[in-house]
Amino acid sequence: MATDTGVINRTYLSSVSFLDQREILKNVLDVAENESFLDVLDYMGRAVPSATIAYDNFVNNSLYAKATLDNDPAGATAGNTMSVSIGASDVFPAVGEIMMLKSGKQAIVTALDASVASNGTFTVRAIDTIAESDAESGDTVVFISNAHTEGSAANLMRKSNLTKSQNSVQIFKTKTSITDLAAGSKIEVEYKGKPYYFIKQQHDAFLKHRLDVAYGMLYGKGGSTTDANGNTINLTKGLHTYISEKSNDINVASGGSVAVADFSTISRLLDKSRGPAEYMILAGGEIDNAIDTGLATADPFKSGGVQYNAFNGSQDQAVALGFESFRFFGRTYHKKRLQALDNVEVTNPVDAFKFDEYAYFIPDGQMKVAMGEGSVDRIRTRFLELHDGTTTRYREKLLGGLAPTPTSETDTLDVVYTSIEGLEVVGPEQFGWLNLNS
Repeated sequence: MATDTGVINRTYLSSVSFLDQREILKNVLDVAENESFLDVLDYMGRAVPSATIAYDNFVNNSLYAKATLDNDPAGATAGNTMSVSIGASDVFPAVGEIMMLKSGKQAIVTALDASVASNGTFTVRAIDTIAESDAESGDTVVFISNAHTEGSAANLMRKSNLTKSQNSVQIFKTKTSITDLAAGSKIEVEYKGKPYYFIKQQHDAFLKHRLDVAYGMLYGKGGSTTDANGNTINLTKGLHTYISEKSNDINVASGGSVAVADFSTISRLLDKSRGPAEYMILAGGEIDNAIDTGLATADPFKSGGVQYNAFNGSQDQAVALGFESFRFFGRTYHKKRLQALDNVEVTNPVDAFKFDEYAYFIPDGQMKVAMGEGSVDRIRTRFLELHDGTTTRYREKLLGGLAPTPTSETDTLDVVYTSIEGLEVVGPEQFGWLNLNS
């Protein structure tokens, strides 16, 4: 371990060794000012190893299915039959299932066309009198239940499909070269009565490295690209991309302001996607102000019954992390202004970027997945674990003539940080954002 040659023997502080000691980190890094999406996940212990570069999960779809009418049924009085056709790509029903229209009127499926798999045609018997105007091409129908005669055989139920979500780790690298003069610019901290030092240029490099990872997990596009030599570069998919792909992106009704109705709209969207009862909201400064201004006087905003499951039941932890908690439209929300969304050199350099107008809705808790994993966190980071158990989440290499073990004759200390990690989102349809759209 390298040591200071001054009178007081201060221990060199490696970024890898102190990363899990948040008390030291707060003394060394300006956490409050530069706190990122990655920091929030780290606080909550949302990082797990991956044995492969790409990882995926499978989530069950609903056991129920809706369909879209392809024809204009002629209608039928109660007890009479009519022919119905739905899209060939839709899931067709089983005999005995009860079909319900948007008006609430119902009919029971009595027979499937021999070519139902290709033409989507089947016969129903009206339970209610169904007028021609009750069911038209383009209307959505649902199958809510089933009914059969005494002693009849049962039909095979419709199987739910699995939705696959895949992402990959990304290799992040940051290097800085510290000269013998620059190495004299140290940050000295004390932790549990012991003196430590941390080179300022190293501090800047490590902070930049962590923020690069954080912004990759926020805005990464996923997939891969190539370098100048045609070598593959894997890209992790970020939270913003996950949400935009699922069309859970809601603009406020009146650009530039947030109203109770906007929260109602996104709440209903989350209801329909089977979202849980507790959410985190990570917001940019503009929309955070708009939420406070538009909702602060609303009665639901001031109601009780707040849950803190996202913080292991601890209100104190939520407050310590800078979250403001409230209950609205049957859900608990923990809102936090995320400094990373207001960075004037990255997300908000000019007004046209407007990333400070996004509020990301992140569901709490775990979700059941198929293929034997049980329940996993809805959002977490994944880092590559090597065959010998070595973690690649944060690796620090010290090179050059000033390194603890010198590797050259130059009077420099080269610090290289490497991370091989990515974001994992389970059930992205339960995530969303509210955009100020000013």
